[in-house]
Amino acid sequence: MLLFIMLIHIKLINPIEKRLIEKYNKQISLLKIAKIISNNFRLIIGQSLELLDHFIIKYCCYETRNDRVNIKQIMTLEDNLP
Repeated sequence: MLLFIMLIHIKLINPIEKRLIEKYNKQISLLKIAKIISNNFRLIIGQSLELLDHFIIKYCCYETRNDRVNIKQIMTLEDNLP
């Protein structure tokens, strides 16, 4: 099971997230995308990249908030500390 999770993350989620950061400046929530992939795996595999991008932006990305930060922002901040 762990091998399957790593395979999905490396081959599917990482390239999608890189593309979304470059095009739309959006970050993917790993919990949200894991839920979507587990429920809709066959639908996701057969979609075009543009439809997949819009679907993921709508249902799997972090919201923009000024009052708190998400876990990826915290990890990025810690990586940038001396």
